[in-house]
Amino acid sequence: WNRGMMTGDKLNMFDWNIEVAMQSGDIGDPSAPNPSIDISAWVGEGWFAFNYKAGDTHGRVHIGTLITSGDDPNTLGKDESFVSYYGDFHAYNRFGDLDWVDAFGQHNITDFNIGYEHWFGDRHYVMVAYHNFTATQSAPGVSDKLGDEIDLTYNFMYSKNLTFQVTAGQANPGDGA
Repeated sequence: WNRGMMTGDKLNMFDWNIEVAMQSGDIGDPSAPNPSIDISAWVGEGWFAFNYKAGDTHGRVHIGTLITSGDDPNTLGKDESFVSYYGDFHAYNRFGDLDWVDAFGQHNITDFNIGYEHWFGDRHYVMVAYHNFTATQSAPGVSDKLGDEIDLTYNFMYSKNLTFQVTAGQANPGDGA
């Protein structure tokens, strides 16, 4: 469920997006002596943004979250970690999360993020985003604090069909990473 940033050529004051995905089934060979493993899991993502226009520039403040199920170490015969079979190319990987999800995958992670984006006319775009990562499912003796990250992006639209982008991200591991 979402509302886009633009309606035609009109900038909306607010935009948002909410998505939920679930997976279920079993993994394992049914003829093998070991029983199959239930791989039911889920992922949810959402954000809310405020947009404003000032002359020929446009600013946007956003806040969001990505939450994926984690595997409870106390359950046997179940693996509740969400497994992404396809890349997550929408939402700019949670508004700029360049390092964490690509390096560690979308399982057992809660990402709260906040950021700012600004368009200067039709050709220049900048973004800064901060992410705070914690474990969705606690494990005994391990910290839930996985770390944080800051990402910066600059985008230059050379023509309608050619854009150059430079992005830098820094992930800082926490106690549980």
